[in-house]
Amino acid sequence: MSTEYWALFVSVIAMIASIGIPIWQWRATNTQTIASKRTLLLQRILSTKSVTYVSMHELIWLLNRYSDKMEPEQRANLANIVPRMRQHHDELEALHREWSNYNDGKRLSELEQTLSDVDVASSEVEATAKLIENGRRSYEDT
Repeated sequence: MSTEYWALFVSVIAMIASIGIPIWQWRATNTQTIASKRTLLLQRILSTKSVTYVSMHELIWLLNRYSDKMEPEQRANLANIVPRMRQHHDELEALHREWSNYNDGKRLSELEQTLSDVDVASSEVEATAKLIENGRRSYEDT
């Protein structure tokens, strides 16, 4: 081969590399981003599930301990929260099972939507936990 052919061959390889390497880097970065977001999602799910579980059992304890001091309507409303908290805990458990497979091929947009939904659920659970804690304190103070 002459020098011109070698130059053409090297130019074609350089052009392929200049196109292929950024695509490969983008895919690797995207894969890492998805893995880190999934890890964050799973941590958030576990955290929310834990707060739900602890709050539910604290509410059950509160109802068992102070039900005689509560008004009937208040006691009934609090008792109705317990099954919803159990259901919420079960839904979080199912969500954790659904997202724990890192090789399921789910897209980043799906992951971010679920993370957003779990963030909303987490804030609601934390607000409920604070209400239960405040209720427990108020009954302990009396």
